[in-house]
Amino acid sequence: PVIMYKVIALFIGYLQLVSGGFNVREGIPGGRIVGGVTTTIEKHPWQVSLQVFGNHICGGSIISSGLILTAAHCVTELIVTVYYVVPGVTDLRQAEQKYQVEEAIMHDDYDSVTYDYDIALLKLQENLTFSNTIQAISLPNELFTIPDGTSLVASGWGITEPDGTDSSDVLREIEIQYINWETCRTRLSSVGTFTERMICAGVPEGGKDTCQSDSGGALELNSTLIGIVSWGEGCGDPRYPGVYTHVSYLRAWIREHTGI
Repeated sequence: PVIMYKVIALFIGYLQLVSGGFNVREGIPGGRIVGGVTTTIEKHPWQVSLQVFGNHICGGSIISSGLILTAAHCVTELIVTVYYVVPGVTDLRQAEQKYQVEEAIMHDDYDSVTYDYDIALLKLQENLTFSNTIQAISLPNELFTIPDGTSLVASGWGITEPDGTDSSDVLREIEIQYINWETCRTRLSSVGTFTERMICAGVPEGGKDTCQSDSGGALELNSTLIGIVSWGEGCGDPRYPGVYTHVSYLRAWIREHTGI
């Protein structure tokens, strides 16, 4: 009972932390893709829902049958065995399979203030069975580069309006544009620290973005994982593009811990 009380207390604290809304893009109730459209898991079969006590808190990407890549800030507050991964569903209300997380490996240099090195690996207790709705996403190499303005796709189950609280149980996606590093640093300098472990993306007119509870999900280019949803100032604000963990920059860390 004492352990359970501690878990519940941690969970309540977690809800209070992530509902603040400034930086971290997670939360219960969580945010959803802002300005997006409904999609299907068949188009994003690597996308999973990371859940605690049956509540969606973050996204994640399948990189092998037993490994999920997500954001470090998604897994710092609770005992790891309370986390479950739900794969293979478009609508979270239809979830049938849940896979318990056995171990979480966060980057040693993760900074909970700046969200630098915001990356974590989740090892599952039981391997996934691949199908048309459950697949691993491709990973870039260390030298992978993206031209400014390249269209990228993000998906998730987060808040659908910039200032809203309503979430969708159905997977949504947005198409946003890659923004070069110097521009990102300049535009975000007043609201946060933008490092080499980060990239940013958005649209000039605003209104399209990832948001709370989309954290940990994939920013992809042609089925290759480019970024991990990390943080932002508001959701869909044209002044402040969304920030993502730079996967190719941290590719060696992924390889070191997975062999992939």
